[in-house]
Amino acid sequence: MVTMATRKQLSSVTQRLFTNHLECDICHCPYQDPKTLCCLHSFCMDCLMRYRDARKTRKLHCPVCQQLTQLPSVGVRGLPDSITLMHLAEDMEWIGEQNKDSMNKPTCPKHKAKVMRFYCDTCRMLICRDCIVLDHPRENHQILDTKADRTGYKQALVHHFPDYEKTLASITNDHDRIVEAKRELRDRVDAAIKDVTTRTAEVMCTPEVRAEEEKIIGEICTLEECQKSKLSRLARVGERRKLSRQVLETDDIVSTKDQWVILSTSFVKVYNRGNKQLADEFQTRQQGDEVGKVYEAPLSLAIRTDGNIIVGYRGRGTLTEHSPTSGDLVRTIPVQISPSFLAVMSNNWLVISDHVKGLVEVVEVADDKAVTLFTIRPTISGERVKSCRGVCSNDSGIYLGVSTGFHNGGHVHHYDNEGDFISCIAQGLYGPYGITFTADGQELAVADHHSVKIYHKV
Repeated sequence: MVTMATRKQLSSVTQRLFTNHLECDICHCPYQDPKTLCCLHSFCMDCLMRYRDARKTRKLHCPVCQQLTQLPSVGVRGLPDSITLMHLAEDMEWIGEQNKDSMNKPTCPKHKAKVMRFYCDTCRMLICRDCIVLDHPRENHQILDTKADRTGYKQALVHHFPDYEKTLASITNDHDRIVEAKRELRDRVDAAIKDVTTRTAEVMCTPEVRAEEEKIIGEICTLEECQKSKLSRLARVGERRKLSRQVLETDDIVSTKDQWVILSTSFVKVYNRGNKQLADEFQTRQQGDEVGKVYEAPLSLAIRTDGNIIVGYRGRGTLTEHSPTSGDLVRTIPVQISPSFLAVMSNNWLVISDHVKGLVEVVEVADDKAVTLFTIRPTISGERVKSCRGVCSNDSGIYLGVSTGFHNGGHVHHYDNEGDFISCIAQGLYGPYGITFTADGQELAVADHHSVKIYHKV
């Protein structure tokens, strides 16, 4: 008889076998018609064919170890079959289906079968009840119940939004009063100048009187400029407060030469950098359409080289591409991992950073499909990182924020345009979430939890 404990152990073994041995490293799915390269790494036949077509060569670099394999005359189909892997993957997939209920809840890697329902804010990691007793005592660790804390955070947001609405209404009223004050000031100045001119005409126009007239008019104009300057400063402060409120409510933001593109809840909003005015906005998904049925909340944002806007969604790995002028849906792009963060390379390849899995995939979009070109699995001191975070790219390669999950365990890594590690350019960070380049491209700005750090290119 199979007990609950046995079923949980079997689920853990099944998951480990799938992840480490029975999943193709290109598509991250169970092997389909696996073919073996000369380095003995195996991949799905269709994945290898797409991988070869993307490079248009008869020599393949292994996506895992980069060892070179010369293809036979008939191409990928002529590579050796891995019959053992194929049958083993089918059997293990059947076992996994029988036990998928036990694989849905995240369990502690240190204390087997214990659900990780707590979060240590001191160490920035999920933990189980045994972890609290043995490794994260409450005396010197801040422990949060994930469900209760999530509910409290939502309630706090709901509580504060009425204050934001009152502030916005106050700013709008202040702006209207400033416009009215400017109009009244102009009317009074015109009336004062007219009055001085009329009174001067009534008396003898001697040189002394004419000089006094010009002096008084000059003083009036000076006072007008001072008042206009003060009113303009007040107006600019109000606009900055209004824009700051919009930025406060964002999920992601991308800066272009002339605009800010902001992802806010389920809307994309475009602001002009010059006058800070809202230029355009559109909804990423509509109630009842194909996008609304498939995706959860939008999570990340990127701008392709042709100007089209890419939006990534939480949960199921999916992207949508939108027109930058109308916001119309251009196409839907399924991907293999969750697009926690996005970037676009100069050759229009998409860089997808998965916060949970701790890896990055670089894909090329063709025929509404994302073909994985290569995968980056960052390490720190020889150990796989806990999470991958903010990412950006330029001609020199890919810049990626990673974290071990511990305090001051954040790094920023630099990879070349083929995914090979170049160097670690920053370490000791708290949580490098957002990364971008400054306008001149000479400095890297890193949003490190509660601060922004600027790194100069040397």
